[in-house]
Amino acid sequence: MQSLVGQQDLWVSTTPAVQGKASMAPVPRTIPMTTFGGGPHQVATAAPTFAAKDASEVGWIAPSFEVMGVITELQEGLRGMGITTPSPIQQMVIPRLMRGESLAYAATTGSGKTLAYLLPVIQELKAQELAGVERLPKRPRAIVFVPTRELGQQVLSVLKALSHHAKISSTLVVGGEDYGKQRRALDRPVDVVVATPGRLREHWKKGHFYMSEVKEVVIDEVDTMLTQGFTGDVMQFLNPIILNDDRDLQVIFATATMTRPVRKFLQESKFADVEILEAADLHRVVPSMRHVIVQTKGRDKMDVLEEVLNANQMMKKTMIFCNSLAAVHAVDNTLQEFGVDVVSYHKDLPVGDRAANLEKFKSGAVSTLVCTDIGQRGLDIDVDHVILFDFPRSPIDFLHRAGRTARMGKTGTVTSIIHKKEYTLARAIDFAIKKDLPLDGLTTNPNDYKDGGRLAAIVGRKPKPNDPRRFKPKPKPEANTIEKGKTAKNNAPKGGRPQGGPGRGKSPARGKSPARGPGPKARVGRW
Repeated sequence: MQSLVGQQDLWVSTTPAVQGKASMAPVPRTIPMTTFGGGPHQVATAAPTFAAKDASEVGWIAPSFEVMGVITELQEGLRGMGITTPSPIQQMVIPRLMRGESLAYAATTGSGKTLAYLLPVIQELKAQELAGVERLPKRPRAIVFVPTRELGQQVLSVLKALSHHAKISSTLVVGGEDYGKQRRALDRPVDVVVATPGRLREHWKKGHFYMSEVKEVVIDEVDTMLTQGFTGDVMQFLNPIILNDDRDLQVIFATATMTRPVRKFLQESKFADVEILEAADLHRVVPSMRHVIVQTKGRDKMDVLEEVLNANQMMKKTMIFCNSLAAVHAVDNTLQEFGVDVVSYHKDLPVGDRAANLEKFKSGAVSTLVCTDIGQRGLDIDVDHVILFDFPRSPIDFLHRAGRTARMGKTGTVTSIIHKKEYTLARAIDFAIKKDLPLDGLTTNPNDYKDGGRLAAIVGRKPKPNDPRRFKPKPKPEANTIEKGKTAKNNAPKGGRPQGGPGRGKSPARGKSPARGPGPKARVGRW
């Protein structure tokens, strides 16, 4: 097979890579490995070598799942889902994970992060079976931690779609579901458990399952895990494995934002040597998203919302975000009076009602969903229009809400309804979007954007000369490229499992854009 060394670069290497020839042939090789808390090991393998280069060179691009070494069964599952080409984040992450490396990676919402970890995890489980590993009751081999029930359901649905071909068993363990049913599922041999930390901890403490066979752990939406205080529960599961030098463990962190708390957690935890990979477009909105700003100028926000909806009646699915439960109720009741087909979605709804409302929206039975921030994460829905009835309190929240539309290359519109006190952040975000700059460093402080302010350049003003605090945007690489991040502390050898046997890549190869209405009289980027 043709070498991949000379092909287009996918990310820029900043740390030493695993040494090896740039060949996809399954030749034996020795890869330096490490286990958490243990020393390096030399493990003979028969896995393919993936164009590894030293620190002075660049990485490689894998143009297809076949070239990555994804097994035939999983490729068939992907085709059944309508997926034939890997996304940029999948091109970057999958080959590394298939080598057994532990990674933290960040990419925008809707970029394919879930498949990026599920494909290597499932492939490793199939390799274990071919190597003679037994499936045992009460002993899952992989756990995917998620912060919310909705994200868990989404991950499980992808797992089920792939397992029709790869024959992997999986179950969901989250709050709000039948506890006895979950216990019975854990009693049986199950390969992958998708779980919220709190509910899984209850089952673990009661002896309903054991961690002795777990070798794959995924922490999805790790940024949300931190803000919701779940990391302590997760570490209770991981510590016994990490402290056991004889256990191999691959840990994968996936996130839509690489925030300071996430970096701090990685740096100060037992995962300090886990490498961090960031997509080039991280903390930016996608180019296919259209942003419209509507100022209330003293008018009632409900009247402005009605104007926005009337001007965009051709939009098939619209999500309306509010900052409070009271606002959700007010918008829901008002829109019903206007004759709009609308359902609400918030944490105070009973689980059954919440699921029913979401299904009505997904199926198209209703066109409008009004929600709190619970709707900004973990919902895999194609939305044409996002309306920010209440402007988000931070640029990160804006990214999450805006990420509900223009997903996976589709187009979409975000309409921000703002009043005077929201002007500063909304203005800065709009300028940053038009200049294709990251949003995570923006603030609500007006002084930051005045002449001499540290963020003045974003809004076209003069920054203070030689101010070390001034905004220095990281240049965005060329389109469809991925930038490789640095390790949290240093670049220790990756991995933690023998790569022998038939696993990890050794198997043989195997709509219209929504119409846009003219909108109400809006100030679109004109300040």
